[in-house]
Amino acid sequence: MLAAIRSTDRQLAKGLAAGTPPLLHRTLSAVEEAAESTKLWCGAAAVMAAAGGWRGRTAATAGVSAMVLAQLVSNGLCKQLVDRERPPEQWFPHDEAKDRPESSSFPSGHTAAAVAFTAATAAVWPAAGAVCAVPTALVAVERVQSGAHYPSDVAAGAAIGLAVAMLVRRAPRLVLGWAGGADRQVPHDGEQLPAGTRCGRGKGTGPASCNSHGAGRGRKDALLTARHQAKARKAVLAPAAALEGTGAGLRAQAAFPVCGSRAAR
Repeated sequence: MLAAIRSTDRQLAKGLAAGTPPLLHRTLSAVEEAAESTKLWCGAAAVMAAAGGWRGRTAATAGVSAMVLAQLVSNGLCKQLVDRERPPEQWFPHDEAKDRPESSSFPSGHTAAAVAFTAATAAVWPAAGAVCAVPTALVAVERVQSGAHYPSDVAAGAAIGLAVAMLVRRAPRLVLGWAGGADRQVPHDGEQLPAGTRCGRGKGTGPASCNSHGAGRGRKDALLTARHQAKARKAVLAPAAALEGTGAGLRAQAAFPVCGSRAAR
């Protein structure tokens, strides 16, 4: 598998370096120079924030956040874990292969930042994302054509960018979901929720076992339960006691007539 990837990398890199027309070569070089140090993407974010209203500001914030996170993952983490040499200079018939960094070739940080910015922007403002997709594709091609990366480095950078953009898109929902779950009210120790029921104000449904709020809550609920049971017992026994008292009174009146009653007359 690795041998096949290396062979494909070599063929694609050599073919792209040898088959690039001079005009396309100059265009790619100009785009790469603009994208160096994220100048191109920061400029695009500034334009969107200034001219795009609320949507533009939201798209710019999402794009810059994804771009920064993608650079941290690709340059700060992956390049430290994977030490891969750059493609050989003799593969490329131009001088740009000599002007490249000494860091690991895997993955492409330029591609990761470009894809992350474009994908995060497109999720908020599709039209702006479509415009940014053009220089993003050119940056990806230039990283191979210039001899800075293998095609697999660029593919890995694009995957990182897409994953980071998705994470930035879902981050507010994940944070809100976590906050809502932490605010849920739970019943007593070991109480099992039936299927379909809710645990407090949260969105989760049973069956689930919830923890108690404490011994104080348990004693309070026990007292309330005892009071309810006493009231229910009194409500059941009171009518029977009343009927029994009425029957005893009638028997006493028959044995000892009271003045003014019909029995005394």
